[in-house]
Amino acid sequence: MAKLSPVKCPYCGQSFQREDTDFVQLGRRYAHAECVEEVNQIHEYMKKVLGGSYSYTKIESQIKNFATKEGMTLDAIYKTLIYWYDVKKSSTDQANGGIGIVPYVYSEYLKYMKSQYQNAQINKNKNIRDFVGQTPTEIIGKATPIRKPRHIKFYELS
Repeated sequence: MAKLSPVKCPYCGQSFQREDTDFVQLGRRYAHAECVEEVNQIHEYMKKVLGGSYSYTKIESQIKNFATKEGMTLDAIYKTLIYWYDVKKSSTDQANGGIGIVPYVYSEYLKYMKSQYQNAQINKNKNIRDFVGQTPTEIIGKATPIRKPRHIKFYELS
């Protein structure tokens, strides 16, 4: 049997042999099955988040642009969106049916994940039951004094 020519995945940009890997045919193109699953996952999430302003073609072109030109993985795009909309609880008002916020928030997402990883490493050998019921023994700071509100005088203009 003749070997088929290698094809290039439109999502990740990697070339692959159709005989060696699982693939999905998209029109006249071929993509990795994992890439198609991840892209569908992004689309489903954005449908849920954006509701009626969801634009399939806009998101599809942005995914291809971020994956090929920006060098982001599909998983990183998905997790950045989860960070922006679920963790940060950001508004979808300026989304305009797309995911254009991803390159701007990506570095913030990486810092967040790095801090989460560091916290997990610090606390991995600690048991929460050791800390339950303990009261702090040292006062860290002074309580801020409560200020009386200023009385505003309103004058009648006549």
